[in-house]
Amino acid sequence: MTISALALVDGATSLSVTGGTAKQYGPDGQKVDTGIHVSDTTVADFRLKPHITFKNRNPQLMGNGTWQKGVRGVVMTYPYLCTDNIVRFVTTRITTEFAPEIPAATVKNARYVAAQLLFDADLEDYNANGNIL
Repeated sequence: MTISALALVDGATSLSVTGGTAKQYGPDGQKVDTGIHVSDTTVADFRLKPHITFKNRNPQLMGNGTWQKGVRGVVMTYPYLCTDNIVRFVTTRITTEFAPEIPAATVKNARYVAAQLLFDADLEDYNANGNIL
């Protein structure tokens, strides 16, 4: 399938991942303003620890009576030791911005639809090869 035939589920009640091995992530002591940094506790070599930064900024009432959008962001960094003995990284960024008057259910639905962009079969050729046709 291609982007031009993209079909995403709207109104999903859940999304899940199957197979694989569950990895435990925990705080690793790195300071993050308005957030937390966690890393894979099962990896001993700090150079190769996958790690995630979570940040949150709730909507803020501005001086003129309007509201600034809320922003939640996640950055996952996945290290890989290449054959030349250099550690390189796969970095994935996810940011959600929302106005405070949008209902939580609408924000959740938008998040579920957006999550599908990372794994939907219609987008595998795009995600793997960059094919936009």
